[in-house]
Amino acid sequence: MLFAPVYFPPLIYAQVGYSYSSTIAIDIDMLQGSLFIYPQHSHYYFGDHYDDAYVRIGIFPQFQGERDHTYYDPIYTHDRWRYGHDDKRWEDNLRQVYDRRRADKDLRPARTYREMESRVAKMPEPERRKVEMARPLDAIAASKTGPVKYEPLKAEDRQRVTKQASES
Repeated sequence: MLFAPVYFPPLIYAQVGYSYSSTIAIDIDMLQGSLFIYPQHSHYYFGDHYDDAYVRIGIFPQFQGERDHTYYDPIYTHDRWRYGHDDKRWEDNLRQVYDRRRADKDLRPARTYREMESRVAKMPEPERRKVEMARPLDAIAASKTGPVKYEPLKAEDRQRVTKQASES
């Protein structure tokens, strides 16, 4: 499970007793088209990193290292094996998506959850899942279509975890 990043000003998280539970999860299947790598620091980045400015500082589309043989990316290697086995044009299609997104900013992923929600709301129902990169955790748990079964945490277990966290 990959949760969406959240920013909190120090005044919020520095408060005694503050806690936060993630409610928005990233659809891992959607990572493929917008996953970038920063080999100099061995980091991955997800989202709208299509501008030339990112390439200039060393952030590349995931497929670039394979083509240039400059770094090894285990996620890309796995995806190429997994998807390329059945789709011989998988790599070409990935590059074409990248090129289209570089040329047309409207095709790039939303920068915020609210922006994504707004875009999705304007789309016809069948096309929504193509751009819905994140979803509320309760919707994911309710769908029961994935390989993971979700169960609610009992109130006493939640209190125990909260107590343990505050003691450490």
